Amino acid sequence: MIYLAVTAAGLSRALEQAKDDDFIWCGSDAITHAEFAANAPRNVTRFVYSIAEPGRLDDALNTIEEHHPSETVWIEQVTPRPRGSPDAPGRIDQAPMSDHWTVRPFKRPAS
Repeated sequence: MIYLAVTAAGLSRALEQAKDDDFIWCGSDAITHAEFAANAPRNVTRFVYSIAEPGRLDDALNTIEEHHPSETVWIEQVTPRPRGSPDAPGRIDQAPMSDHWTVRPFKRPAS
């Protein structure tokens, strides 16, 4: 199974749930370059960009598909907080834990 973590909490959760033969991919928001370089978790690949940025999720999924063809990808579900709300950092934040993961079988369109 393949996990795609968007946030640090999502990466932590994926590491807890993943089996030894599972793979975890994450964006740069999930773990800093320094943390990753110092102690790269098992079977984790870190993108150098934030997958929370518009259009980057599809880029990440295309890359994952190249490395893991026809595998199911579990994606951390995140919801944007409205700008101007008191606790909105102006970026994507984590969804409630009960809705934390969603499955997206990703298949590349036939050429």
